[in-house]
Amino acid sequence: MSDVFALDVSKGHSYGVWSRDNQCLQEFECLHNQVGFAQLDRMIKKADDPVVYFEATGIYSEPLVRFCQDHQLRYGRLNPLELHQHSETLRRVKTDQKDAHKIALSVTHHQYRLTTPWAPQYEQLRQLNRFYLQIVKDDKLMRQKLYPAF
Repeated sequence: MSDVFALDVSKGHSYGVWSRDNQCLQEFECLHNQVGFAQLDRMIKKADDPVVYFEATGIYSEPLVRFCQDHQLRYGRLNPLELHQHSETLRRVKTDQKDAHKIALSVTHHQYRLTTPWAPQYEQLRQLNRFYLQIVKDDKLMRQKLYPAF
């Protein structure tokens, strides 16, 4: 069985749980900076066949995705709705500690797919498309401000 690192991602930091066979080995907090990721890397190197799971939280989870890809770690970016459906009480009492434990528990009881990173050219195309759509949206807004409807 793999060691599970379940992280509840927030702005600038994550609260994590390292578990093995439904037993919590360690709770930790990881800042989304060089020092915090170095500590997380040291912890992951001690684990047996580690897998990192976290909720997809928009731009807040991007540093964690980058960390996992740079270190060739297996990771699962979980859909928040799917995670909530599998653990009904995840959001009733909102604390980072409880959420990280609920993610670890949900991962051990349900089968989640691991995230497969996109090829670099597709990731670049995705980023360029998002940039283009933002320019179109901004252009439309500026036209509405310049020529208001009477």
